[in-house]
Amino acid sequence: NFAAMGMSYALFPTLCAGERTAGEVVELARRWMIPPLAHQCRVAWVQPGIRDDLLREHVDPEVPTVLYPSIHLNDNKQPKVFLDIVSEVAEHMPLQMEARLGQRDLASVLAMKMSSPTWAQVGPLFGEREEYWEALARTTAFLATAKDEAYGFEYMEALLAGVVGVLPRAKWSSDIVPETYPYLYDNSRHAVALLEEVLTDPKAARAKIDESAGGPISEWILGHHRRSGGNEAIANQISDWFPEISAD
Repeated sequence: NFAAMGMSYALFPTLCAGERTAGEVVELARRWMIPPLAHQCRVAWVQPGIRDDLLREHVDPEVPTVLYPSIHLNDNKQPKVFLDIVSEVAEHMPLQMEARLGQRDLASVLAMKMSSPTWAQVGPLFGEREEYWEALARTTAFLATAKDEAYGFEYMEALLAGVVGVLPRAKWSSDIVPETYPYLYDNSRHAVALLEEVLTDPKAARAKIDESAGGPISEWILGHHRRSGGNEAIANQISDWFPEISAD
C-alpha cells in the first residue's frame, strides 16, 4: 500500500540505511502525498556499518563454492545473469553454487531453475546468525550481479569473512571496496574470466585484494564501515530530530 507508506514517511521521521534508499523514500512521499504533507517529510540516511564479533576462521573447501549474495531474486539482482555466468564457469571446472533465499523467492519458478544443476544448492535462510557466518567461512567466492545497491551489507560481510568478491564495475560497488580492487568486471565475459581466476587460486586472489587495500581487506572494511561508527551516526541523527531526548 504505497499511499499508506507515503503517509508514514511524511508523518514520521525516517532513517534509512544508504543514500539511495533515502531518495526512494522521499520520491514515494512526494508521489503519493499532497504537497503540504510531502514537504514536511523528514528523511536522513546513515551508513550503519557491519559487525565482526561472529567471524570464523576461513577455510577454502575442496570444491570451490560460489555464493549467490542475496536473499532475493528480483530484477535488480539479475539472478539470470548470475546463473548464466556461473553455468559457463561450471563447464570449465568443478564448483558448487549456494543460495539462501527468503520464503517467497524460494518458492518461485526461478529458484527451481537455479537449483536444477547438479552443482547447485538452493535453500532457506539460516535460522541463526552463527550458522550464517560459519557458512561464509567455508565459501570461496561470491558473484554480484545487482544493477544497484543501497548499501551492500551482504557483500561487505562476505569480504570480511574471507570470501573473494567478483563485482560489477559500478558506482555502488566502488563505495564498498578499495579504488584499485582487482575483481571488478565490465561485462559477462569479463566476469567469467575473473570468477575462473578466483576459483582456481583463491589464495592468490586474496593476496591481490589485500594489496589493493594496503593491508588485510578486513581491516580496510572495518576502517570504512565499522558498526560503532554507524551507531554514532544514528545517535547523532536522533539527537538532531529529538533534542528533548538528549536534554533528558
